[in-house]
Amino acid sequence: MGAVFVLHGSYESPEGQYGLGFEPFADERGFIVVYPTMSDPKGANWAYTDDLPYMAALVEVLTKDFSVDPALIFACGHSSGGSMSLFLQNEAKFLTAVGAVEAGVGHMDEWHMDERGIRTMVVWNHGDPVLAEFGGEELYRSTISTLRRRGTQQPYARDALPTSDRIVKAELQKYAEDAAPPLVMLSFRSEPGTHAWLRHPNCTFDSTEQLVRFFFDWPAQAWVI
Repeated sequence: MGAVFVLHGSYESPEGQYGLGFEPFADERGFIVVYPTMSDPKGANWAYTDDLPYMAALVEVLTKDFSVDPALIFACGHSSGGSMSLFLQNEAKFLTAVGAVEAGVGHMDEWHMDERGIRTMVVWNHGDPVLAEFGGEELYRSTISTLRRRGTQQPYARDALPTSDRIVKAELQKYAEDAAPPLVMLSFRSEPGTHAWLRHPNCTFDSTEQLVRFFFDWPAQAWVI
């Protein structure tokens, strides 16, 4: 049995993440969904380094009391929860892969850049007005260069995804495992722009479904949109 941590964003709560649709996938595939909370409830940011013991304690409970397979523990998050997930991929030793939705790297002073990190997926809307406030395309490039700092900066594959009147551009960019861990960027643009975690039927892809498949259907050869 596996487990997926779902980290909420700024000024939100774990309960606010229930509508993301992880439970049907958990029932189908047999994993546990975990909704941690910030040490400062509904605060602006996670505590990063100070949250590592809390996350490790949750993992210990899952493995000891719920027989969760340590090799099948994943984390993802939205907005500041996604930035925390990206931090965890570098700092936590108890995760296999992470995902971030509408989020980039942050709090870089707490990253140990000598660490390699783990397999990561980022869902990024180039029309997101909130991401634009935090750097937009510069943050996008910085996120890739940080996660791929020891490997090639160019994807080995760009797979076009379905578009619509609302999703005007979308592609899956795949970066190979080399000196850096694998990275998948689900890069798209919506009109109008939104910071929301997009799903069916309001989007041509479902962010929740893609993260679940990225976590549990890896390697990439078996993971197809």
